[in-house]
Amino acid sequence: MRIQSLTDNKLQMRLTRLVRHERKVMALVIEHLAEVMRRKLHLSLGFDSIYHYLTKQLGYSEGCAYRRMRVAQARLDVPEIKSALEDGSLNLSQICLVQQTLRKEEKHLGQRVSLEKRKQIFAQLNCKTGRETEKILDAQMSVTHLTPLAPQMASEKHRRDDSVELTLRVSKDLFTKLGKVKELYSHVNPGANWVQILELMANDVIKKRDPLARNRP
Repeated sequence: MRIQSLTDNKLQMRLTRLVRHERKVMALVIEHLAEVMRRKLHLSLGFDSIYHYLTKQLGYSEGCAYRRMRVAQARLDVPEIKSALEDGSLNLSQICLVQQTLRKEEKHLGQRVSLEKRKQIFAQLNCKTGRETEKILDAQMSVTHLTPLAPQMASEKHRRDDSVELTLRVSKDLFTKLGKVKELYSHVNPGANWVQILELMANDVIKKRDPLARNRP
């Protein structure tokens, strides 16, 4: 039956089943990846890191690889994560945020956060929003402001027309700095969009840093 011919009720029921299946598949992917990490299988396959294994062998984008790597690391410590992923009470973004925050906490303390505390934190995050997750982590950690909404990332996609689609995810602090740069360029190109600002920045850096560009008339 074509999807266009489904009734509203059947469409909703089918989509609900697919989402459940998607969660189960994701949990299985994480389970298998955690086992690859435990065995250090990526090393015998010629990859110096799990990240390179995910991007080069399995074809994940940089952002997807990062999230799955962090979640698999968490799964090795906290087995309960698998069932939480299956039922949707935890998601990849939450788990990545926890892992990132724990790493900063451990760097600050100079020691590893106990397994008991890790399990306690994850147990408190069931069905919580991103903002609620941040508040819980701030309450649990000894250092505040450890939890940006997401890691800074960049990905690029080369298109057939020779253009490149560049996607950036930056911290609020960096975005504020970029806003200042945009303001400084306003006298050169008022109302410039971000692509135009990047081009202006690139031209200025090349003129200052490239010896060949400096010597051009």
